[in-house]
Amino acid sequence: MGTVFSATIVHQQPRYARQAAQAAFAELERLEGRLSRFIEASDISRINRLKPGQATTVQMDTFDCLQIALRIQEETGGAFDVAYASCGPASSVRFTLDERDHAVRVLAAGVRLDLGGIGKGFALDRMAALLSEWEIGCALLCAGNSTVLGTASPPDLPGWPVIIGTEPDCRRVDLVRGAVS
Repeated sequence: MGTVFSATIVHQQPRYARQAAQAAFAELERLEGRLSRFIEASDISRINRLKPGQATTVQMDTFDCLQIALRIQEETGGAFDVAYASCGPASSVRFTLDERDHAVRVLAAGVRLDLGGIGKGFALDRMAALLSEWEIGCALLCAGNSTVLGTASPPDLPGWPVIIGTEPDCRRVDLVRGAVS
């Protein structure tokens, strides 16, 4: 996904925490293989090579992430556009999703999908869900310097201290069971 991910886990058994972190990063690697535009065999790269009218079946993770991206695009009135790097006017529909076949059909020439922050957030959500399955309740997951997800508060703190912005206009947020991007 073109960025560095990190995890801070609080648990009484360090070895168990390391194993849970390894599982979370294995999940990240699996997702990156599907969602990254930088990996030639990924679902996103395959979509980006399609010509108008062509379709490809994608993994359920990819399909779910694209559904979220389209919902966010609609909710923001197009301010977020997963196909921002595409040729042609942004107002046109560039691709459709087929729920029955989990397929993506390209409708215009030059479609270029880039999941960006949506992909990073999606990956962090999946990593957090996996850590929860491991009964890891206290973690801070970061995707680069732009996207952070915190679960329960670390011991003796009101939340995970996250700084938003740059000096002199930065602001501290105590992140608990939420994310910022």
